[in-house]
Amino acid sequence: MKFKHWILSLVYVLILSLSLQTTLWATSPESNVSEDQGQVVQIGNEDLFSEFDSSKIFELYNDVEILDKETLYYSIDIDNASSQLIYSTKEPEVYDIKDIIPQIKNEYSIQNNKLTYRMDMFYLVADIAIDKPKFVSAGAVTNVSGSGTKPKNYTVSLKNTISNTRSGVYSNDKEKNVTVKLKEEFVLESPISITKYWKGVTVAKANFDGSLVITAASASSDVMLLNKKGIKYPSDYKDRQSGIVMWEPPANLTANARTPGSKYRENFIEYYERNWGAPTYFKWTDVQIHHMRPVKYNGQDSVSNLIPLWKPGSSEKNGIKNHTELNNWWRNY
Repeated sequence: MKFKHWILSLVYVLILSLSLQTTLWATSPESNVSEDQGQVVQIGNEDLFSEFDSSKIFELYNDVEILDKETLYYSIDIDNASSQLIYSTKEPEVYDIKDIIPQIKNEYSIQNNKLTYRMDMFYLVADIAIDKPKFVSAGAVTNVSGSGTKPKNYTVSLKNTISNTRSGVYSNDKEKNVTVKLKEEFVLESPISITKYWKGVTVAKANFDGSLVITAASASSDVMLLNKKGIKYPSDYKDRQSGIVMWEPPANLTANARTPGSKYRENFIEYYERNWGAPTYFKWTDVQIHHMRPVKYNGQDSVSNLIPLWKPGSSEKNGIKNHTELNNWWRNY
């Protein structure tokens, strides 16, 4: 029921646009009130679901890798000075509004003093190629629709946070507050010099004329483990046939090297075939057996610490990673 209510809130502005052909408010849309002073919003044809052009953000850097992206829709009830995050998605989706409208035609009155605004967020690693890696939180408030007075601007609180473990306590690496107009980009950068788990946290505020400020709930990126060169660890990787999941390390292992035994490969092959049969996506002669916790960091030869990867020099195929990729990641741990 709660999800349905969120969807209803998100699309009410679109319902009004279909049902109203006349002015919603006494104030004319051609009035001379500037956007900075707060402007009366009428339901129009602005598309809350259109793709945001992020090229201006990406042009700030030599190279970028998008680690995560999120589109957030906030509903503002001006009369009650409240805000609700009504929808968040990692990938913008296209809704067939016609399927939703019949359920909610009578949910909203034209007198509702409510708005919906959209914020697009991107979480990047930039400038890896020039050896100046940085974690970047960036975005813009990209659209506002509804009935009522537009915010004069928006204040966005940005935090780039770090931890030694995925589920550990996160501390602020960099933070700042920016006040922006609609469609004005904002950026927060954190230089990367050591291995850490990274997470971007964002809080948006809509600022109206006078002292009215309506704060939205916070939103955050996915958590990413990056080494000191800004390379993301393949935490979501698993062996296609066996389902063995790549072990994810803490960010603060200390070196404690050991020499691997001579039979760990033989033992792993026997264990693999006993549990999952002969491999169907590779031949044993084409793979190396990777210590997920490296022997440099006291990784053991137990089968629970091993996973098959293509030999260095082989091209990735059949959804199997190359051992070189993991070796390179750990080289810059």
